[in-house]
Parts: sequence; structure tokens; C-alpha cells
Amino acid sequence: ARQYAKQGVPTALRAGIWRCALGLRPSGAIAGESAHFRWLLSEGQRIDLITDDLFEMDVQFIADDDRYFVFEDMLRDCVGAFSRDAQVLRGSDVLPHQPLVGHHGEGQAPGTAVPPCGVQPFRGFCNYLAPLCFLYHDAPTCYGVARALWCRFWCRLNAVRGRPGTLLPLCKLFEDLVLQGAPDAFARLVALGVSPLSIVMPWIQFGFVGFLEPDQILLLWDRIIGFQSLHLLPVLAASIIMFRSHNILKVDSADGLRDLFQDITRLKVVPLLRG
Repeated sequence: ARQYAKQGVPTALRAGIWRCALGLRPSGAIAGESAHFRWLLSEGQRIDLITDDLFEMDVQFIADDDRYFVFEDMLRDCVGAFSRDAQVLRGSDVLPHQPLVGHHGEGQAPGTAVPPCGVQPFRGFCNYLAPLCFLYHDAPTCYGVARALWCRFWCRLNAVRGRPGTLLPLCKLFEDLVLQGAPDAFARLVALGVSPLSIVMPWIQFGFVGFLEPDQILLLWDRIIGFQSLHLLPVLAASIIMFRSHNILKVDSADGLRDLFQDITRLKVVPLLRG
């Protein structure tokens, strides 16, 4: 499945191929997954946490996007389940931060992470779930994929450290690629007081969600899953800078540069990656 995903997956097969590549049952959530999902939701109803309102704020934020607002209810359920899922804390490839610990109440052992997933809510978290709603129409199946992607990939984008595949090395790779492929454009950005990273950091950190159209995001994520690597994010970001390098050289102000990259929704992922 991973080998197949490297070249992009047809729309009709993507949902199953992704689950298979992530070690999940291709046809959908098994009974155990569904039962666990329901239990996580019941835990959310049983115990209120201070982080719940912050997660809800992010659901509302993504619901304001006209591409994702129809998925608000499923996103709310998936985010609620994620926040209560201790398997996230145990299974993440890297922890973005040290979990906060506390006492949840009766029946909960002191020292349990708050929230149990170990991830403090932040603006943009729902970006990692929203594109999946185009593929999976029931919440337990969607959630299983979302958790697998977070534990394997997205947790690294929120870890500030020097470990390969985490955010800082990915940003360094972006800068190296642009310096090699479009040094004049890089110099122009810096001369006008605009750090190239200030433009592309949100693209990289959130897997281009909110910046590219959903169909292009899915094509990009095909390849991330296939190659099992986040390096495609800085590669794509550098390709976009190089693609618009001639325009960069014509701009004479920092505001003009920011306007140049304010809307990249019309760009196509595959030609840029191949270029």
C-alpha cells in the first residue's frame, strides 16, 4: 500500500489504501475500534477538563472555513475522542512537550496527563483532521486514521528539537533547498526584511491545510504516507518559492512579497514536486 501511495492514490481507493498503509483494517473500523471510540466519547461526557473549551475553540475556527464547515460535528467528536485517548501519549513517535499531570477526579489516578492524550490544545490542531472527513464518513474510522497520522507524522511538526524529521530540521531543509535553487529570490526576500521561513512555516507545520485545496492536500498526503517522510513538506514549500522566484525579484516591498504568497490555493502539488 505504501509503495502504491508514493505515486498518488485514485480517489475511490484512497480511504482503504491509507488505512492499510497505516496498519489499520482497510475496509473500516473494526468492532474494537468503534467500541474504544465510544468509550472515549463517554469519558469526555463523564469528566470535564479545562482543555475542553480550548479544543472546542479550534473546532469552531476550522468550522469557519467554507471547505470544512459541513464536517463540524464529526470533527468535534474526533477531537473529543483524541483528547481523552491515552494511546496517543503512549504511541506518539515524539512528544511535542512534556505532558501536564493532575488529578482528574474520582476513579482517576493522580499523575494522569491532562488531557490524557498528552497534547495541549493549540490553534490549528483541527487542520490535521479536517481533510480526512472527505475520505471517511463515520467518525470511528476517521478517528483511527487521524490518530495514526498524528502519532507517526504530525506530532513531529509540533516538536521543537533537533531530531531528524521534526520541525527545525525540516525548516533547515527548506532554507537549504531555496538557497541552492533560487539564491537571488532568497536574497531578495531577506533584503526586503521578510524571512522566507515566516512565509512557509504555517504551510509546513500544518501540512498545507488551509492553504491548498483539499484535493491537493490529499495528493500531498498520499506521498507523505507512501514515503513515510515529512521531507515532502519543505520540498513543496521550496518549490513554491522557486516557482514564484521571478515574481519575487520584481517586488519592491515587504507587503508586496506577503501579498504574493497570501493565496496559493490555485497551485497544483504534483507538478511542483516533480519540478
